[in-house]
Amino acid sequence: MIMLACQNLEAGYSGKSVLRDIHLSVRAGEMAGLLGPNGSGKSTLLLCLSGALQPLRGSVSLEGVLLSRFGAKERAQKIACVPQRPAYIPNLTVRELVFMGRYPYLSPFAAYTDEDARIVDKAMRETKVLEFAHRYLTELSGGELQRAFLACAFAQRTDVLLLDEATAGLDLARSVELFTLLRKRVTAAQDSGNASVRQCVVAAIHDLNLAALFCDRLIFLKQGRIVADGPTQSVFTRDTLEDIYETGVTVFKHPVAGRPQMLLSPKA
Repeated sequence: MIMLACQNLEAGYSGKSVLRDIHLSVRAGEMAGLLGPNGSGKSTLLLCLSGALQPLRGSVSLEGVLLSRFGAKERAQKIACVPQRPAYIPNLTVRELVFMGRYPYLSPFAAYTDEDARIVDKAMRETKVLEFAHRYLTELSGGELQRAFLACAFAQRTDVLLLDEATAGLDLARSVELFTLLRKRVTAAQDSGNASVRQCVVAAIHDLNLAALFCDRLIFLKQGRIVADGPTQSVFTRDTLEDIYETGVTVFKHPVAGRPQMLLSPKA
């Protein structure tokens, strides 16, 4: 089932295009890595997929319905987003932030339920923030803050999860833990016979090797256009990486996982 789709998408800011001619579809059970040099349009594409940025041209649809037809609250029941570190950090505790993930499901004048609290606690356990749930966001390190926003997104319980450099500020172990958790969620959607299990993930990732280890599909952007898109084993090649990043690389097979990995090999 196609969860998200873009047709002839052009997007940007103040009338100036950043993305052009984007045709893309993401299916349930897919974990797609969004890669490319700085300024290639990864964050802009995620903003369009979330509905936070309106296209200059073309369309974005969710389960076959134009995203623009969904209200903000309905959209938040279907798509959760984890941004890069925000410029403004609200004066909230971690638990208060994560409870905001349940807001899209609140009826007018209703209070959070015991079920909401159970979901919030589970999200905090998964992201390893339960131990400092009482602390204010302004007191957290960059990695702790990123995990708190991840917990908020997990608490939304959406089919679509969009992440913009979600491992920024995380150490190596936490980065692997996060992507292992995401991989398990997507695999559950792939293996389930239940049509209601439709999890998909689109993640802008700076670490190419991390993306190749965990994502079944890689989408490469360069100068606002998709220049490579396909299964990881097919597109994570020396020729593709050297063309996109304009530097020498060596690609080899991971000795345990069997997936492609890369080393920088600058040309003299």
